[in-house]
Amino acid sequence: NATLEPILDGLMGSKVAFVTQEDTLCPTATPREALGMSARLRLPPTVTAEQRQNMVNDVIRVLRLEKCADTMIGDDLIKGISGGEKRRTSI
Repeated sequence: NATLEPILDGLMGSKVAFVTQEDTLCPTATPREALGMSARLRLPPTVTAEQRQNMVNDVIRVLRLEKCADTMIGDDLIKGISGGEKRRTSI
């Protein structure tokens, strides 16, 4: 979309990620675990474990995932968090 180019190239470019329509989350992980794994993979090694955990907790709060942060994500066979919570976890 041409109207999004200035936003993506400017202020938001490094903060926006493509999210596939298909869920690629581990159904037996929790949102806290999934976000923690993403942080370990994406953040530089200079970020300490404590800093990473604080960032994960901040993201959980911003995405309003506090109530389900320690609940299994689930899939068709495993009851888990809601579809909206899954989508927000998939950032």
